[in-house]
Amino acid sequence: MMNSATHQSLQYSVSKNHQKTDSSLLARINMTRVLGIVRKSSPISRAELARITSLQPSTLTGIVSRLLDAGLLLEGSNSKLSKGGGRPSKQLLLNSSASKVLALDIEADHLRVALTDIAGSVLNYRHIAVDRHSDPKHTIATLLNMADEVSSASSPPEIVSVSCAGLLDEDNGIMISSTNMPKWKQVPLVQTLEQHFGIPVLMGRSLRMAAAAETWFHPNPAPQKMVVVTLRTGIGFSLVNNGEIYRGINGFEGELGHTFFHSSDKKHKRLEDFISPKAITGYAKKALEKEYGSTLKPLLSNKAEIDPESLYFYARGGDRASQEIVDTLTEYIAVGMANLVNMLNPDDLVLCGAIDIINERLLDKLKKNIKPLVLPQSWEGLNIRLSRHAEQSALLGAAAIGAEKILSIRTEAIGNSMS
Repeated sequence: MMNSATHQSLQYSVSKNHQKTDSSLLARINMTRVLGIVRKSSPISRAELARITSLQPSTLTGIVSRLLDAGLLLEGSNSKLSKGGGRPSKQLLLNSSASKVLALDIEADHLRVALTDIAGSVLNYRHIAVDRHSDPKHTIATLLNMADEVSSASSPPEIVSVSCAGLLDEDNGIMISSTNMPKWKQVPLVQTLEQHFGIPVLMGRSLRMAAAAETWFHPNPAPQKMVVVTLRTGIGFSLVNNGEIYRGINGFEGELGHTFFHSSDKKHKRLEDFISPKAITGYAKKALEKEYGSTLKPLLSNKAEIDPESLYFYARGGDRASQEIVDTLTEYIAVGMANLVNMLNPDDLVLCGAIDIINERLLDKLKKNIKPLVLPQSWEGLNIRLSRHAEQSALLGAAAIGAEKILSIRTEAIGNSMS
């Protein structure tokens, strides 16, 4: 039977362990916050950092000291004198070269690879067009060759982060399927990549990766409610709520292309039926009947479905037939985006992917088409914009997720060393 002294001793031990755990967790939270602020505001003084974080001076001093010792922060100075007229105040910067991320983006018609630092800056980049009907083994072999080439002239990356189109089993690292990549069924992607690179691999859906890019690289604190619409070979969206990217219970959220429209022939059709490569190819074939539509013949020459990016490039170059098709696509996209605005009432509505490489003409037309379809209260204060990252949104989002993971591992190690 346990005596009173032993019971009190155990209670004290458990209480002390909880205190250590809480202290370690709080330290990690504060370190993560400080790193995020420094990353977005570099260079920044300790005084400004204290003002933004509202942390006690002793607490902030300890955090900064540990992050400097761990090589995650750098200390410099600038020419501005301190308010007291003394020596220039020390400035803090993120040590972006502390580690590297190998970011991969697998899209139906394109592979993209980048080596980045932990600030997300691209150090090396490769892009290649691929055949969506190719065997996954062939496409993955191409991807691995690109990745080896990108990372060969540098110190090795610490982590691989891959963005994928389609449905994923992220817990087990499996690409389940993709409508636009018909041969990709139950592909053990993470296992294949880990065996090749010998380092941890993260995997995520492209629509969530695009949202991560918008959050990570936003010059200011991200809007409280942001909807990121990705238009690649399909269309999807991701909701960012107070910095958190929404995830469905099975991870299959955001399938905007599978929302239904009541078409003129009184049949229910999906949004994707009107804006997919198959639909674009149909629009192009009809355009050939027009006098000026002959410019589209090169896009139809190989009898395959038209790659949307090719059409958008034609339109940007001033091709009249391509611009008319893009206008048609814009009308359908606007309906889908208006539905999102009416349902979610966001601060920002961001369009990214292949279509955003067109100029402001697209954005202006989208705004004109969306405005009459949304409630006045939802339109008020709404900021509709194109992504800053064009077709690299998902790739850079993968880089951001990888960098975030590295920083999390480092701050956890520092926190554990404190307990």
